Amino acid sequence: MKAFWSRIGACIACLGSLLSFGQSLAAEDIGLIGSKLAAVQTTNDLFVFFHFAPIGEEKLSNGTTSFKPTGDAFRALVTLNVTTDDGGIIKQLDLVVARSFIDDPKKSIYAADLVKSFLVSAAATSAGDDVSALAGEINARSMAGSTATILTAQPLPQISANPSAAYQTYAGNPQPQTLFYKSGKLQIVLRNETQANDPVLELIVSARS
Repeated sequence: MKAFWSRIGACIACLGSLLSFGQSLAAEDIGLIGSKLAAVQTTNDLFVFFHFAPIGEEKLSNGTTSFKPTGDAFRALVTLNVTTDDGGIIKQLDLVVARSFIDDPKKSIYAADLVKSFLVSAAATSAGDDVSALAGEINARSMAGSTATILTAQPLPQISANPSAAYQTYAGNPQPQTLFYKSGKLQIVLRNETQANDPVLELIVSARS
């Protein structure tokens, strides 16, 4: 496996500017949601580290632009759909990850790193909130269950015996789960679907419904 996507447990810097789309977000609440796509796709760690590049040059009529990793190893396994308003401000994120990527013992740690980074980049989190807790749980359980050799300066994170309901959905449970970011104005929906005959995990971040 190449060094690409080999970082585990890194902190994600969220960049953004103020947005109003139905519900106003305070500046401290903004991550990728509320930021200009043109700015973050060249500076934000989620886009840069995971090498996301647009598919084609035009966005769809609903304002959505689709991105995929440029590396051959993961290009077929991941799609990031970004929906913007007329000013180019991100108002919804939709990450689609092949279940074969998440469930592969040799690759699962890379899928977990991507999903964890997506969770904490999409909008502001704080220690112990539901989204941050899920990101930490995904990280810890993937490291504990990985067949890859993990080099770390610190002991592996401790995990509880019972996975959370949201983690169970991440792991393949068909029951969808909804979590809320700390502002209470944004939500993330996790659900397992079939797209183009392939099982996938879909994570959708948007204004709270």
